[in-house]
Amino acid sequence: MAETDSEHRYTLSEFSRIVDLPIPTIHAYERQRVIKAHSSEGSRRIFTDADVDWVKCLVHLKAAGMSLQDIQEYVAWQDLGDDTIPNCVSLLERTRDEFVRKNQRILQHLQVVNDRIAWYEAKESGEPSGNEPFAQYVKERGHTE
Repeated sequence: MAETDSEHRYTLSEFSRIVDLPIPTIHAYERQRVIKAHSSEGSRRIFTDADVDWVKCLVHLKAAGMSLQDIQEYVAWQDLGDDTIPNCVSLLERTRDEFVRKNQRILQHLQVVNDRIAWYEAKESGEPSGNEPFAQYVKERGHTE
């Protein structure tokens, strides 16, 4: 999150609007040390384009299921430099793998819902497959309940 002279500088309210997070959430992230504001003249918080990029990444990490503790560790490793790249990669791989497992489970749930819809539609239209029990219906299609 290094600041350069060519970067834009944003007030807290501008930053909040740009990253689409409420100000209390930004304050919470600062307390949790996952966002680091810069100080301007007059001790006002300012944020930069690099901060915008980081928060966008943070939102993705959280949405992928990374815990606050893991995010804090990731931030600490980033601050230590390139020697911690293997740690960062390992953490990101674990997060990805867990997210993929959860996503596969969600897709299974979606398949069951879609199968239920198709089964009811077959029942309603009088198709022969609508007369069989649901468990048999999905089994014949290679799915599980």
